[in-house]
Amino acid sequence: MYRLTPDNLTALLARPAEFNDALVRRLELSFEGGASMGRLIVEIEAKDQESQEGWGWVLLDFRGVTSLLLREDRTTNIVSSSGMTLSLNSGGLVADFSPIHEDIELSTFAVSAQEVWAENKINLQWITAL
Repeated sequence: MYRLTPDNLTALLARPAEFNDALVRRLELSFEGGASMGRLIVEIEAKDQESQEGWGWVLLDFRGVTSLLLREDRTTNIVSSSGMTLSLNSGGLVADFSPIHEDIELSTFAVSAQEVWAENKINLQWITAL
């Protein structure tokens, strides 16, 4: 796994086509060391523009979760048809798995964390090359 930084964030988004039409396969929320140390693991199956198989798996490990919004209603977050946005700020990283609206409060699946680690579970070469 590697920690997301401004230098490798663009590469993470580029290869799986910004996670357009990606499938969220697993979510795991845990609290380690109290509520202030929330951790969210998101496992995603996404189009891999460089894989012969056409699809790959990306695991995102959000550590020190400061905000989590997940709402399942008439729409679902299983298919990320609008892709995903990731942005770094002074407090860490914000990921919006449903970036339909510019206002993150209107999203149905968004998380903010102090740090995020990532791993491509099929072809580790492009991850370690970042």
